[in-house]
Amino acid sequence: MPEKSEIDELTAGSHDAARPPQAAENGPLFLEGWLEFNERRWGVTATPQIYGLENATLPSLTTMLYLDAKRRVLQTPSSPYLPAVFRSSPTDAPYRLYRQWLQVIDLFAADLSKRAIVRTIGLPPEIVDVRPLLWRRFSVSVRYTVYLNFPYSTAFADHSVRKNARKATEAGYTSSREMDVTAVYECLKATEARQGFSHQITHQDLELIRNLMGDEHCRVYVARTSRGEPAAARVVLHQPGNRAIDWVAGTVGAHLRSGVTQQLIACTLADLEAAGATGFDFAGANHRNVAAAKASWGGVLTPYYVVEAATLRAATRALRDLALGYMPRRSREDER
Repeated sequence: MPEKSEIDELTAGSHDAARPPQAAENGPLFLEGWLEFNERRWGVTATPQIYGLENATLPSLTTMLYLDAKRRVLQTPSSPYLPAVFRSSPTDAPYRLYRQWLQVIDLFAADLSKRAIVRTIGLPPEIVDVRPLLWRRFSVSVRYTVYLNFPYSTAFADHSVRKNARKATEAGYTSSREMDVTAVYECLKATEARQGFSHQITHQDLELIRNLMGDEHCRVYVARTSRGEPAAARVVLHQPGNRAIDWVAGTVGAHLRSGVTQQLIACTLADLEAAGATGFDFAGANHRNVAAAKASWGGVLTPYYVVEAATLRAATRALRDLALGYMPRRSREDER
């Protein structure tokens, strides 16, 4: 752990910054339309932060903190992760990269320790070293998602995936990229009624995010019956040159065993790859009833960390999870 004098020097380099440019490496969670959607939907302020050494451009850790009216840090219900991008100075030496990372992540941890955190913050899976957060007494737990890398072929998937997709096609289902958010909303509501939870996304929210992000970055996919009725739908966040993020999805109960979900995902993956995505993030694989289904696509089980302030409540929950095994609350992930 850095000495106090080093921490003080590093902390001096933390500063607010203009929103980062829309460079491809920043990914969809840095897009202006996504930030504005979260601000308008949840009443928060998207506050850019760059953590770096004083008088040096690199290394740096660029993040986007969402602050509520009390200036507390929170993760909005619609956000899968806190946006974060690490940039090192030009070097191939592992020990230099290691040192640079510890410097900037400690700045981030120092800044968070001065702020109040509402509930938990999910860090993107690319952040694999969170020790400075532990050293500053934050409570850190692990969650999981599934990554698919492009180029991708359903040949990588379990036989059941291809079998079910063919079954849906033979039954007359078709999947395509659309602009019809009403069909998406119908599928989301069907899932909510069946599973007993809320996506916390209204029809107006779907219209808003599509208008703010545009059809290129907010991609809507719908599977329909032979009569044109919506059977399943999903919305994906996309920025060319980055991994696309599964955002919301739903299936009408009458079509659960039709294979339409597999058909729709296959359509989604093919379209995203053609659009320049580097891969696909299922944005969660923590619920027992979806973990196996996501794994069947042949992706990589990928951990990510969730951070919260070290409190008695957090410690009690951590002990409970350790004793009983982690079982997250039912959420929008259940149908994805």
